[in-house]
Amino acid sequence: MIGRACQDHDIAVEHRPPREPRYGGHIERGFGTWLTRARRLKGTTFSNVEQKGDYDSEGRAIMTRAELEKWFTIYVAKVYANSYHSGIKTTPLAKYKEGILGTADRSGSGLPDRVAEPTAFMLDFMPFEERIIQEYGVVIDHIFFWDDALRPWIHARDPEDSKRPRKFTFRIIPRDMREVYFRDATSNTYIPIPYRDRTRPPVSRWEIQAAEKRLREAGYARVDEVLIFQAVEEMRRLEQESEHKTKKARRAREMRHRPPRQPSATPVKPSPGTAMIAETGQCTERVEAFEGIVEPEWP
Repeated sequence: MIGRACQDHDIAVEHRPPREPRYGGHIERGFGTWLTRARRLKGTTFSNVEQKGDYDSEGRAIMTRAELEKWFTIYVAKVYANSYHSGIKTTPLAKYKEGILGTADRSGSGLPDRVAEPTAFMLDFMPFEERIIQEYGVVIDHIFFWDDALRPWIHARDPEDSKRPRKFTFRIIPRDMREVYFRDATSNTYIPIPYRDRTRPPVSRWEIQAAEKRLREAGYARVDEVLIFQAVEEMRRLEQESEHKTKKARRAREMRHRPPRQPSATPVKPSPGTAMIAETGQCTERVEAFEGIVEPEWP
C-alpha cells in the first residue's frame, strides 16, 4: 500500500540496511520519546504485562481513539517539534527548517510542491480492496456498497485480457465504513460509494472485525451484513452497560474514600434542595440533595 502510493506521487522509498541500527537511531529515539509520554496517560497498557501488573487499563481509559489521535498529533506537532533536543542542539522544527531552507554554509532542499488534492492524496495512503463490480455493487467486509457511479463498470472486462473480469480499486477509511472510495478509471478521481442500505449506522472496520470474530466463536459458519450489524449493536449495548456500571463503581469508591469535612465555623443558610445537619445548635455540614446515594448493582 505504501509503496504503491509513493510510486504514484514520485516519493522515493529507501530501506535502511538490515542489522545496522545506527541508521534508524533518529526515528527510534523519537518513537521512544513519544511512547514514554503516552504512557503517562490514564489507561496506558505499559510496555509489557509485567509492568502493567494489576493496573486496570480499560477501566481507567479516558480517551476515545479519535481523541487519542488528536492528542498525539498536538503533542508531536506542537510540543515535541518545539522542544529543545540536546543531541541536535536545537528543536526538531528548527532542524527541519534548516534542511528545507538551508543555512549560511549549506543550501537547503527547497520546499516541496504543494499537494493539489489533499483528500485524494490522503486516500492514496489508505488501505484498499480490489473488487469486480456486479449488479448489486460490491461487497467489502460482508457489507454491500452501491452508487449509480458504478453502473457503467458492471461486468467490465480487463483491458489487457478480455477473458478476465476487470478489478477496480476501492479505498477504505477504517474508522468510518459508511463509504468506500472508488477510483474511477476514466476521470482518475475518487468517488464515494455509500452503504447500499443507507439506514445502517456508522461503524468502524475494527468493529466489523470484532463482530465477525464474535459470530464465528458463537458457531456461525456463514456471516452476512445483517448478522454483522446485529452483532455490532449487541456489542455497543454491552459496552454502554459496562461503562454505566464502571461509572457507578467509581462513584461508590470516591464516596468510600472521601475525606471527612471540617465543621463550618459559621452557620450556613440552606438553599432550596439542600439538607442541613445540625449538631448542638450549629450547622456542621452542607449536603446536596441525593449526594452520596449510589445505585445498587443488580445481578
